[in-house]
Amino acid sequence: MSKPVHFPLSFQETVEDAIQQLSRSATAFSYDYFELDCGELPAPIWQKGNDEPDKLRTLIDWAARPVKANPCVYRIVWRNNLSQDDILKEFINYKNRKERKTSAVKKNPQAFEQTLYVGKVEKDVCGRIMTHLGYYYNSETAGLQLVGWAKGINLQIAFHIWSFEQGMKDYVGLFERSLDKAYPSLIGKKH
Repeated sequence: MSKPVHFPLSFQETVEDAIQQLSRSATAFSYDYFELDCGELPAPIWQKGNDEPDKLRTLIDWAARPVKANPCVYRIVWRNNLSQDDILKEFINYKNRKERKTSAVKKNPQAFEQTLYVGKVEKDVCGRIMTHLGYYYNSETAGLQLVGWAKGINLQIAFHIWSFEQGMKDYVGLFERSLDKAYPSLIGKKH
């Protein structure tokens, strides 16, 4: 017979509070989705004379417009038939070049339903997406940096974004952990 699991009261109160806030409003969260072909990503902005990332930012702003300033959790999946070994090989090769700071590689990576990455952001999901794409101006901000490695293997991705009301900002970390447990990701330090 297994023993019941007892959570610290603060954790239990946090979960109960989050559930109550979600149940109070039908608009407590919304879901958005968009797809992207990494093979078509333009060269990074730090290459002289390239204005394409500004055009890309406009596209991302449009795609994520309903959720731009809200706290969000997101799941990035790959849609084509690449194996997780092929994806990891490309990512690790790029990571080892140390051109930009990248997300962590798990010790025993096993993606569920082709989940590449699970993350959260308290505001400006568009900025976080730009970091994952590899266009953020600060090379020390960690992310997938897809333009640096996924472009060459024509990785097809989809962003699933759950946006919450501002009052839910304190709970996005809890939702992120829950999402990563339900859909373990190939890349990222969670779970």
